[in-house]
Amino acid sequence: MVLCSEHEHKLETLFQHMKNEFDSGETNILVFSHLLRKMGKLDDAEKYYRRSLSTFSYDDSNKALCYHALGLVADDKGDYESSLICIAIIYQSKGNYNLALESYENVLTIWKEVFGEDHPHVAICLNNIKKALVIFQKHLPADHSDLASIYGSIGNIHLCLGHHNQALQYYDLSLKIYEKCHPSQHPDIAITLSNISSVYEDKNEYQQALVYLGRASDIYHDLLPSTHPNVIQLEQSIKRVSEKLK
Repeated sequence: MVLCSEHEHKLETLFQHMKNEFDSGETNILVFSHLLRKMGKLDDAEKYYRRSLSTFSYDDSNKALCYHALGLVADDKGDYESSLICIAIIYQSKGNYNLALESYENVLTIWKEVFGEDHPHVAICLNNIKKALVIFQKHLPADHSDLASIYGSIGNIHLCLGHHNQALQYYDLSLKIYEKCHPSQHPDIAITLSNISSVYEDKNEYQQALVYLGRASDIYHDLLPSTHPNVIQLEQSIKRVSEKLK
């Protein structure tokens, strides 16, 4: 890779400085990509960043750096959804699976609103979430609270997409773990019960929704003062669902 024009020769010092930031000459493509981004050649930079990805092993720190750079390029281009996806991949590669899932969930919500749930972007995002779940299951005990959290996040995503049966399936998995590893009066249990009620409300099964709202309300009233926002919000939900039964 050679800088050949008169203008590019003036960038040789910058190129060498950036090249020295890496361990070997094998990262020349990545360095060149950085240079293109600094020059404002965003489309070219993206092309070379994506080419760089194939040269790094899964656990190479430069792979996460490359995704970070792609996120910056997307942000510079105003493509904020793609930027969020890159952030999620970085979290996942570093083992921060809860943060990765949170990012994926944000992206999925945006893409569903913009493209609809049948768009390929939505399928790609769901596939990445499932990959994160597989990694969680490999490294955590079956009754670990972090696993309950990821089940809950996946349940939220299915609820957002209107997949009621799948949402209930993952919320149930989450609830069973929380009930096993937490005291019976724990906020995580109350949140999960409230989420389950949302599925039943969405399905117009209001009586069942009230059952779960009542269980969540019992926990919140035991833990929190009546003026707490969570208690107030839950009471409003109970009132709203009760009115739908009339």
